[in-house]
Amino acid sequence: MWIGGYLRPLRALPPMPRLLHDDGANSQVNGGPLFRLPSELLRAIGEEVLCRGLIDLISFAATCHHLWDVFAPIFAAWAMKMTWAGCRIICLGDYMRDLPGDLLLSDTQRAELFECGTQHAHSIRSDVAEEERTPSTLYAFAEKHYWSDLDVRVLLRRSIWRRGLTGAPKIAVQTMYAARNLRSMRLVLRNLTKKLYVRSRAVDDLNGQLFEQDEEAGITSDDEYGYCLGDALMSRICWSSDPSCSMWGQPEDLTRGPWAGDRFDVITVEEFDKEDKDQWQDASEDVCRVLKNCWNK
Repeated sequence: MWIGGYLRPLRALPPMPRLLHDDGANSQVNGGPLFRLPSELLRAIGEEVLCRGLIDLISFAATCHHLWDVFAPIFAAWAMKMTWAGCRIICLGDYMRDLPGDLLLSDTQRAELFECGTQHAHSIRSDVAEEERTPSTLYAFAEKHYWSDLDVRVLLRRSIWRRGLTGAPKIAVQTMYAARNLRSMRLVLRNLTKKLYVRSRAVDDLNGQLFEQDEEAGITSDDEYGYCLGDALMSRICWSSDPSCSMWGQPEDLTRGPWAGDRFDVITVEEFDKEDKDQWQDASEDVCRVLKNCWNK
Protein backbone atom coordinates (compact mmCIF):
# COMPACT_ATOMS: atom_id res chain seq x y z
CA MET A 1 0.00 0.00 0.00
CA TRP A 2 1.28 3.47 -0.92
CA ILE A 3 1.20 4.78 2.66
CA GLY A 4 4.03 2.43 3.61
CA GLY A 5 6.26 4.08 1.03
CA TYR A 6 5.58 7.51 2.50
CA LEU A 7 6.93 6.33 5.85
CA ARG A 8 10.37 5.55 4.49
CA PRO A 9 12.68 8.45 5.39
CA LEU A 10 13.25 9.96 1.95
CA ARG A 11 16.76 10.29 0.66
CA ALA A 12 17.86 13.34 -1.31
CA LEU A 13 17.84 12.86 -5.07
CA PRO A 14 20.91 10.87 -6.14
CA PRO A 15 23.79 12.40 -8.08
CA MET A 16 23.12 12.94 -11.75
CA PRO A 17 24.79 10.19 -13.82
CA ARG A 18 27.70 11.39 -15.93
CA LEU A 19 26.17 10.85 -19.35
CA LEU A 20 26.80 12.23 -22.82
CA HIS A 21 24.39 14.22 -24.95
CA ASP A 22 23.14 12.65 -28.16
CA ASP A 23 25.86 14.51 -30.07
CA GLY A 24 28.56 13.02 -27.82
CA ALA A 25 29.16 16.22 -25.83
CA ASN A 26 29.44 15.85 -22.07
CA SER A 27 26.69 17.66 -20.13
CA GLN A 28 29.16 19.54 -17.97
CA VAL A 29 29.26 23.33 -17.51
CA ASN A 30 29.35 24.88 -20.97
CA GLY A 31 30.88 28.15 -19.85
CA GLY A 32 27.78 30.23 -20.60
CA PRO A 33 27.06 33.45 -18.67
CA LEU A 34 24.61 31.73 -16.30
CA PHE A 35 27.25 29.32 -15.06
CA ARG A 36 29.71 32.07 -14.30
CA LEU A 37 27.43 33.20 -11.47
CA PRO A 38 28.43 32.27 -7.90
CA SER A 39 26.87 29.07 -6.57
CA GLU A 40 25.06 31.08 -3.88
CA LEU A 41 23.31 33.17 -6.53
CA LEU A 42 22.45 30.11 -8.61
CA ARG A 43 20.99 28.48 -5.51
CA ALA A 44 18.87 31.59 -4.91
CA ILE A 45 17.60 31.29 -8.48
CA GLY A 46 16.81 27.65 -7.77
CA GLU A 47 14.75 28.63 -4.73
CA GLU A 48 12.71 30.97 -6.93
CA VAL A 49 12.18 28.24 -9.51
CA LEU A 50 11.07 25.91 -6.70
CA CYS A 51 8.24 28.33 -5.94
CA ARG A 52 6.79 27.40 -9.33
CA GLY A 53 7.08 23.71 -8.55
CA LEU A 54 9.58 20.97 -7.90
CA ILE A 55 9.14 19.59 -11.42
CA ASP A 56 10.41 22.85 -12.88
CA LEU A 57 13.46 22.78 -10.61
CA ILE A 58 14.25 19.15 -11.44
CA SER A 59 13.97 19.90 -15.15
CA PHE A 60 16.20 22.97 -14.81
CA ALA A 61 18.78 21.09 -12.75
CA ALA A 62 18.86 18.16 -15.18
CA THR A 63 20.21 20.35 -17.98
CA CYS A 64 23.77 19.99 -16.66
CA HIS A 65 25.76 18.47 -13.83
CA HIS A 66 26.82 21.80 -12.40
CA LEU A 67 23.25 22.94 -11.74
CA TRP A 68 22.35 19.53 -10.32
CA ASP A 69 25.23 19.76 -7.85
CA VAL A 70 24.39 23.37 -6.94
CA PHE A 71 20.72 22.55 -6.31
CA ALA A 72 21.51 19.39 -4.31
CA PRO A 73 20.98 21.16 -0.92
CA ILE A 74 17.53 22.30 -2.09
CA PHE A 75 16.59 18.75 -3.05
CA ALA A 76 17.92 17.45 0.28
CA ALA A 77 15.80 19.94 2.24
CA TRP A 78 12.75 19.01 0.16
CA ALA A 79 13.28 15.30 0.85
CA MET A 80 13.47 15.93 4.60
CA LYS A 81 10.26 17.97 4.53
CA MET A 82 8.20 15.64 2.36
CA THR A 83 8.54 12.36 4.23
CA TRP A 84 5.78 11.23 6.59
CA ALA A 85 8.36 9.45 8.75
CA GLY A 86 7.91 10.52 12.37
CA CYS A 87 4.53 12.17 11.74
CA ARG A 88 1.28 11.45 13.57
CA ILE A 89 -1.01 9.51 11.25
CA ILE A 90 -4.68 8.65 11.47
CA CYS A 91 -7.22 7.47 8.88
CA LEU A 92 -10.53 9.16 9.70
CA GLY A 93 -13.91 7.74 8.71
CA ASP A 94 -16.82 9.81 7.40
CA TYR A 95 -18.84 9.27 10.58
CA MET A 96 -16.13 10.34 12.99
CA ARG A 97 -17.57 12.31 15.91
CA ASP A 98 -14.65 12.09 18.32
CA LEU A 99 -10.88 11.67 18.34
CA PRO A 100 -8.37 9.66 20.37
CA GLY A 101 -7.79 11.53 23.61
CA ASP A 102 -4.13 12.30 22.93
CA LEU A 103 -4.91 13.70 19.47
CA LEU A 104 -6.96 16.68 20.61
CA LEU A 105 -5.57 20.04 19.54
CA SER A 106 -3.63 22.14 21.99
CA ASP A 107 -4.53 25.79 22.57
CA THR A 108 -1.55 26.78 20.42
CA GLN A 109 -2.69 24.59 17.53
CA ARG A 110 -6.25 25.90 17.77
CA ALA A 111 -4.94 29.47 17.65
CA GLU A 112 -2.88 28.62 14.57
CA LEU A 113 -5.91 27.20 12.76
CA PHE A 114 -7.99 30.23 13.72
CA GLU A 115 -5.29 32.59 12.42
CA CYS A 116 -5.09 30.57 9.22
CA GLY A 117 -8.86 30.80 8.82
CA THR A 118 -8.98 34.54 9.32
CA GLN A 119 -5.99 35.44 7.14
CA HIS A 120 -6.22 33.13 4.14
CA ALA A 121 -8.97 32.98 1.56
CA HIS A 122 -8.68 29.20 1.21
CA SER A 123 -10.72 28.73 4.37
CA ILE A 124 -13.65 30.92 3.26
CA ARG A 125 -16.69 29.11 1.95
CA SER A 126 -18.66 30.67 -0.87
CA ASP A 127 -21.68 31.07 1.40
CA VAL A 128 -19.77 32.89 4.18
CA ALA A 129 -19.02 36.60 4.14
CA GLU A 130 -15.37 37.63 4.37
CA GLU A 131 -15.86 39.31 7.73
CA GLU A 132 -17.30 36.04 9.07
CA ARG A 133 -14.26 33.88 8.44
CA THR A 134 -14.02 30.87 10.70
CA PRO A 135 -11.04 28.78 11.81
CA SER A 136 -9.58 26.73 8.99
CA THR A 137 -10.40 23.05 8.80
CA LEU A 138 -7.48 20.63 9.12
CA TYR A 139 -8.06 19.58 5.51
CA ALA A 140 -7.89 23.16 4.19
CA PHE A 141 -4.86 23.91 6.35
CA ALA A 142 -2.98 20.87 5.06
CA GLU A 143 -3.93 21.64 1.46
CA LYS A 144 -2.53 25.15 1.81
CA HIS A 145 0.67 24.42 3.73
CA TYR A 146 1.80 20.90 2.79
CA TRP A 147 2.85 19.21 -0.42
CA SER A 148 0.77 16.39 -1.88
CA ASP A 149 3.44 15.02 -4.26
CA LEU A 150 5.42 12.72 -2.00
CA ASP A 151 6.70 10.11 -4.43
CA VAL A 152 9.93 11.42 -5.93
CA ARG A 153 9.78 8.88 -8.74
CA VAL A 154 6.45 10.29 -9.92
CA LEU A 155 7.88 13.80 -9.88
CA LEU A 156 10.91 12.73 -11.87
CA ARG A 157 8.72 11.07 -14.48
CA ARG A 158 6.58 14.19 -14.76
CA SER A 159 9.66 16.32 -15.30
CA ILE A 160 10.29 14.31 -18.47
CA TRP A 161 6.91 14.37 -20.13
CA ARG A 162 5.83 17.81 -18.95
CA ARG A 163 9.06 19.57 -19.80
CA GLY A 164 10.14 17.50 -22.76
CA LEU A 165 13.58 16.48 -21.49
CA THR A 166 15.71 14.72 -24.09
CA GLY A 167 19.19 13.28 -24.47
CA ALA A 168 21.45 12.95 -21.45
CA PRO A 169 19.15 14.87 -19.04
CA LYS A 170 16.28 12.52 -19.88
CA ILE A 171 18.43 9.41 -19.42
CA ALA A 172 19.83 10.79 -16.16
CA VAL A 173 16.37 11.41 -14.71
CA GLN A 174 15.16 8.00 -15.89
CA THR A 175 18.14 6.42 -14.14
CA MET A 176 17.32 8.22 -10.90
CA TYR A 177 13.66 7.20 -10.76
CA ALA A 178 14.37 3.54 -11.48
CA ALA A 179 12.11 1.89 -8.90
CA ARG A 180 13.61 -0.06 -6.07
CA ASN A 181 11.78 -3.26 -5.30
CA LEU A 182 10.78 -2.53 -1.71
CA ARG A 183 9.16 -5.94 -1.43
CA SER A 184 12.57 -7.54 -1.81
CA MET A 185 13.92 -5.51 1.12
CA ARG A 186 13.69 -6.60 4.75
CA LEU A 187 11.85 -3.74 6.43
CA VAL A 188 10.45 -2.86 9.85
CA LEU A 189 7.39 -0.70 10.55
CA ARG A 190 7.95 1.16 13.81
CA ASN A 191 5.34 2.76 16.05
CA LEU A 192 7.57 5.47 17.50
CA THR A 193 4.95 6.51 20.05
CA LYS A 194 4.33 3.13 21.65
CA LYS A 195 7.74 1.60 20.84
CA LEU A 196 6.21 -1.29 18.89
CA TYR A 197 7.35 -2.77 15.60
CA VAL A 198 6.17 -5.08 12.83
CA ARG A 199 8.58 -7.10 10.69
CA SER A 200 7.95 -7.36 6.95
CA ARG A 201 9.14 -10.98 7.14
CA ALA A 202 6.22 -11.77 9.46
CA VAL A 203 3.78 -10.24 6.96
CA ASP A 204 5.39 -12.20 4.11
CA ASP A 205 5.03 -15.42 6.10
CA LEU A 206 1.35 -14.60 6.69
CA ASN A 207 0.85 -14.07 2.96
CA GLY A 208 2.24 -17.53 2.29
CA GLN A 209 -0.21 -19.05 4.77
CA LEU A 210 -3.17 -17.14 3.31
CA PHE A 211 -2.37 -18.06 -0.29
CA GLU A 212 -1.99 -21.71 0.69
CA GLN A 213 -5.27 -21.54 2.61
CA ASP A 214 -7.08 -20.06 -0.40
CA GLU A 215 -5.59 -22.60 -2.77
CA GLU A 216 -6.78 -25.47 -0.60
CA ALA A 217 -10.25 -23.90 -0.51
CA GLY A 218 -10.31 -23.42 -4.28
CA ILE A 219 -10.33 -19.62 -3.99
CA THR A 220 -8.59 -17.71 -6.78
CA SER A 221 -7.40 -14.12 -6.54
CA ASP A 222 -5.74 -11.56 -8.80
CA ASP A 223 -3.65 -10.39 -5.85
CA GLU A 224 -0.16 -11.78 -6.45
CA TYR A 225 1.47 -10.00 -3.51
CA GLY A 226 -0.89 -10.05 -0.54
CA TYR A 227 -0.37 -7.78 2.44
CA CYS A 228 2.49 -5.34 3.01
CA LEU A 229 3.58 -3.11 5.90
CA GLY A 230 1.29 -0.37 4.61
CA ASP A 231 -1.67 -2.70 5.16
CA ALA A 232 -0.35 -3.56 8.60
CA LEU A 233 -0.34 0.14 9.44
CA MET A 234 -3.82 0.77 8.04
CA SER A 235 -5.26 -2.06 10.13
CA ARG A 236 -4.25 -0.18 13.29
CA ILE A 237 -4.84 3.54 12.52
CA CYS A 238 -8.45 3.73 11.26
CA TRP A 239 -10.83 5.76 13.41
CA SER A 240 -14.59 6.26 13.20
CA SER A 241 -17.57 6.56 15.50
CA ASP A 242 -19.45 4.06 13.31
CA PRO A 243 -18.14 0.46 13.30
CA SER A 244 -19.55 -0.38 9.86
CA CYS A 245 -16.92 -0.84 7.13
CA SER A 246 -18.56 -3.23 4.63
CA MET A 247 -16.78 -6.24 6.08
CA TRP A 248 -18.23 -9.34 7.63
CA GLY A 249 -16.88 -10.14 11.07
CA GLN A 250 -14.10 -7.56 11.05
CA PRO A 251 -11.87 -7.19 14.16
CA GLU A 252 -13.65 -5.27 16.90
CA ASP A 253 -11.05 -2.51 17.08
CA LEU A 254 -10.60 -2.05 13.31
CA THR A 255 -12.50 1.25 13.32
CA ARG A 256 -11.13 2.33 16.71
CA GLY A 257 -7.50 1.78 15.84
CA PRO A 258 -5.27 1.49 18.91
CA TRP A 259 -2.44 3.16 16.98
CA ALA A 260 -4.52 6.00 15.50
CA GLY A 261 -2.64 9.28 15.79
CA ASP A 262 0.70 7.69 16.72
CA ARG A 263 4.02 8.45 15.00
CA PHE A 264 5.55 5.96 12.58
CA ASP A 265 8.39 5.24 10.22
CA VAL A 266 9.70 2.34 8.13
CA ILE A 267 13.38 1.40 8.23
CA THR A 268 15.47 -1.54 7.08
CA VAL A 269 16.21 -4.51 9.32
CA GLU A 270 19.87 -3.53 9.21
CA GLU A 271 19.03 -0.07 10.54
CA PHE A 272 16.74 -1.52 13.19
CA ASP A 273 19.38 -3.98 14.39
CA LYS A 274 21.44 -1.01 15.53
CA GLU A 275 18.67 0.04 17.93
CA ASP A 276 18.45 -0.92 21.59
CA LYS A 277 16.06 -3.89 21.31
CA ASP A 278 15.14 -3.64 25.00
CA GLN A 279 13.19 -0.46 24.19
CA TRP A 280 11.02 -2.14 21.57
CA GLN A 281 8.27 -4.76 21.63
CA ASP A 282 7.50 -7.01 18.65
CA ALA A 283 3.84 -6.53 17.67
CA SER A 284 4.10 -8.59 14.48
CA GLU A 285 2.01 -11.49 15.80
CA ASP A 286 -0.84 -9.26 17.01
CA VAL A 287 -0.97 -7.23 13.80
CA CYS A 288 -0.81 -10.32 11.59
CA ARG A 289 -3.72 -11.76 13.54
CA VAL A 290 -5.79 -8.69 12.63
CA LEU A 291 -4.75 -8.92 8.98
CA LYS A 292 -5.66 -12.59 8.89
CA ASN A 293 -9.13 -11.80 10.24
CA CYS A 294 -9.58 -9.23 7.47
CA TRP A 295 -8.59 -11.62 4.67
CA ASN A 296 -11.44 -12.40 2.24
CA LYS A 297 -13.94 -10.49 4.39
